[in-house]
Amino acid sequence: MESQRCHADYQRTLRTAREADSSEDDRGESTVMDLELKELQSDFLTALATELRRLGFKASRSARLLSKSTHVGSWLIGIGIIEHESDFDITVDVDVRVDAVEKLVNQDNEWASPSQKLQTATVGVDLGNLADGRQRRWTVRRQPDVSSAVDSIVHEFERFGIPFLERFSNLDTMLEELTSEGPRAWLYSPAHIYRCKTIVALGLLLKGRGGAHSYVETCTKFLAERKDPRLKEFTQFAERLLSDSAGGS
Repeated sequence: MESQRCHADYQRTLRTAREADSSEDDRGESTVMDLELKELQSDFLTALATELRRLGFKASRSARLLSKSTHVGSWLIGIGIIEHESDFDITVDVDVRVDAVEKLVNQDNEWASPSQKLQTATVGVDLGNLADGRQRRWTVRRQPDVSSAVDSIVHEFERFGIPFLERFSNLDTMLEELTSEGPRAWLYSPAHIYRCKTIVALGLLLKGRGGAHSYVETCTKFLAERKDPRLKEFTQFAERLLSDSAGGS
């Protein structure tokens, strides 16, 4: 169900498929929108979906999640809507889903339904962070803002989003970036527990059981040094993954 974010800790889970009927930003503004703003929101989503369709993206029923099939899985665009009393803000995330990685990582995922497991993303980033290193919001108050926001988002996506998606569709590049440790790796996969699971899964796919084992050791040390409360969860995941792969090594 698009309106449900699967788990707070798993920031990979289509972080911007924000399908809630209302939300509240940190200014505490009212989330009650009048009919005109609701219509503007619908106009915006329809116009953006139309523009992105020419790039091969298909919109979900609500048009807040757009996807395009790729050789590794899919490219995903999540539209966040932050509603205020007299306007609404828009955020955009771009994500890469690697089906093979998500299949491995989600095997021990008990909190997500089968349909939710098909919606998890492997890496992702706010479009504004790609453009100028900070979250970007587009504000819509009246009809002229709709076309301005759509044009700006499509421009930023073509300039920054598509290169990101293309780059991270190379699994060797993805593994290299995630194992770099530091601001970039944390930006693309903020939750340490998930980033470590992804690294091990990629290591297994690209380098076999031996390669994955070395990443298990590195990630275990990393999580232990930070006293991560989910260290045990990671070690159990890694043990299961390596055990399952032993027959094919």
